[in-house]
Amino acid sequence: MKILAEADTAQVLTGLFHQIGDQNCYVVQMEQRRDTYDTLQNVSGLDLVLNVAPEGTPVVMLGWMTPKMYTDLKPQEWFAAMGYPNVMFRRLPATLEDVVSALEEVKIGSRQSDPLAIALLGVDQMNSTVRVLNHDLLSAERDSERMIRWVERARAAFGDKPQAELISLVKDAGKLGGLPGPLTGQMFPDVCVDVEGTLLVDGQIRSEVIALAQEKANGGPITVWTGGNIYDLTKQLRGLGVTHKITSKHTMKDATVRVVIDDQPEEAFKSNYGVGYEKYIQI
Repeated sequence: MKILAEADTAQVLTGLFHQIGDQNCYVVQMEQRRDTYDTLQNVSGLDLVLNVAPEGTPVVMLGWMTPKMYTDLKPQEWFAAMGYPNVMFRRLPATLEDVVSALEEVKIGSRQSDPLAIALLGVDQMNSTVRVLNHDLLSAERDSERMIRWVERARAAFGDKPQAELISLVKDAGKLGGLPGPLTGQMFPDVCVDVEGTLLVDGQIRSEVIALAQEKANGGPITVWTGGNIYDLTKQLRGLGVTHKITSKHTMKDATVRVVIDDQPEEAFKSNYGVGYEKYIQI
């Protein structure tokens, strides 16, 4: 067992869970205080989880807050971490039995993976890089030394492309608010549910649509997506109790999902968004 926590916390957890000390697993404290002024809302333990989760080793996240609170603070990171089937969460104070049960769930494979959640974190990080590069480009174009450094950073993100191509790529992405088609050619096992007119009607969640999505997902990942303003809708949906990951249909352009649930005719959906699917359900 490897415990990823501050020294004092790690010592306490080692004592509590010494009976599983010989197991190959990680126990991660979600709230990592870096100094005496940090609050419990410093959830940098999520970054530690994301570093080790791809190994496939069982990971038990221990945290003082509820999943909803982590979702509110760092949604992309939370959903990405939970997208790994070897990652489990237990709320503190947790007992040895709580951690053992989490490890057993990983062992029997009770959770399905969510590769889209992991991919969306990568998209978010890349778009953040694009925003910074786009912001810095104006000053770089006025100063050759800054341009050299700018090109180095751009190549670190996008590969060894010519300077002119990098500038064009960043400017175009800046106009669009992100890279076009970042998930092109990828297939995801999600059931994707539209918001306006499908999941949400007259400001109310349609429980029958949630039930249909859960039936079609059969324990697999569900995504709520929209062609509208994702920021405003996310706040509204969270307030109404929707806990699934939320993304933009435009982000999914030229990717493929398993099931689409939408209120618009299938041909209109194809024309508007260019997302592939295995099954389309109009409601």
